[in-house]
Amino acid sequence: PIESAQQAVDSLHAKGAEVIVAITHSGVEEDRQLARKVPGVHIIVGGHSHTELSEPVEVNDTIIVQAGKYLEHLGRIELSWDRDANQLIVRNEQNRKPYLIPISDVSEINPEIQREVDQYEEFLDQWVDTLTNGRVETVRQVVAESEFNLQRAAHSEATIGNFITDAMKFSAERRTGLDVHAAVQANGAIRAEIVTGREAWSQGQISFYDMMMAASLGSGDDGRPGYPLVSFYLTGGEVVTALELSVLLSELLDYSYFLQLSGLKVSYDPERAILFRIPFSGTPVPARRAVLSAEIETAEGNWKKLNRGDEQLYHIVTDRYIAEFLPEVGNLLPGFTITLKDETGEPISLDNAVMMTQQGELKVWQALLDYTYSLRKHQGEIAALPVEYSNFQGRIAFRDASPVWLWPVAISAGFIFLLTVGWLGYRRSRKEGMK
Repeated sequence: PIESAQQAVDSLHAKGAEVIVAITHSGVEEDRQLARKVPGVHIIVGGHSHTELSEPVEVNDTIIVQAGKYLEHLGRIELSWDRDANQLIVRNEQNRKPYLIPISDVSEINPEIQREVDQYEEFLDQWVDTLTNGRVETVRQVVAESEFNLQRAAHSEATIGNFITDAMKFSAERRTGLDVHAAVQANGAIRAEIVTGREAWSQGQISFYDMMMAASLGSGDDGRPGYPLVSFYLTGGEVVTALELSVLLSELLDYSYFLQLSGLKVSYDPERAILFRIPFSGTPVPARRAVLSAEIETAEGNWKKLNRGDEQLYHIVTDRYIAEFLPEVGNLLPGFTITLKDETGEPISLDNAVMMTQQGELKVWQALLDYTYSLRKHQGEIAALPVEYSNFQGRIAFRDASPVWLWPVAISAGFIFLLTVGWLGYRRSRKEGMK
């Protein structure tokens, strides 16, 4: 990105540009790096980190602005350009204009923008009708009712995570006729909470649009929107490895890598994810001891404990984005190798793991719609979300276990103790021999 930005700046200068604005989607910290390393960018209008900057950040004479998330604010910056001094001047304070203007459903409608919105909505209605084979006719169509919201969480079980993974598991079983032991989805792929009553007239109701925003990422090889589901088999040991990896990456990077679960129960201690960090470099050494216990649901509805040496195969479903990532980790982190397999245990390619329907790939958002419609008591009725999704279900539990560093300390202490006992015994036998 730094090299590309520098090339763009040089090209714009060559064409006579005086003021250069970078539109980025990298987050404030990377915007700071851009400002430090690429001179000549006057303004950076950023995104990705959803940062509400009530006033600009200035780095090396570069002004960085960002307006938060989800149209909660309109960002406004007023500028003047002093050509003689080759200087950009921010005038918000001088003109008493805020940098962030709150937006809500009572804000005045801009007619020109509203016309654009109406045109897109009409297009989306037609598209959704086609994509769902007529099951949903408009993006605002109510597909469910609920007295509670489905919420996200960082390093723990989330109600929306339970709902989405249950939907993935249900849809995969329904479409294939095969038992699925578990479904997993990463926090980072869950793009929004499912909130009831976003519209003033729809209190307690969930529109198709609001539900699908939670699974809005990606596209597939079939050209249709959304990441597809993938179906494969892992050994019990590999399932534990995937759970360990979820905790490790959540600690090293951020909560986007934390897995939500259906058909699995896990207890973990994040303090046991890293054994230690190498002095000076700070490189972490994984301990692979964060998962304290793991259980998987059998086809009979029972729960079976998993361990790191478990070689039995289990049917797992996730989305393509995560499945693409999992096998690559073994190349970076020895001991975290995961191989996608078929039901016989033979390795398979990711392309062969993608779940298909007559229309194309089976998408995560389709799984949500499948599951939601399955909750209807009668055809044509609106589904009511089960109350069990209003709270946690004990799928993921945090436990404070003994620190992982105690293991090498205890082993070292035991080794030293044995050496000491052996040495004392040797000295005693020598003394007795001399007598």
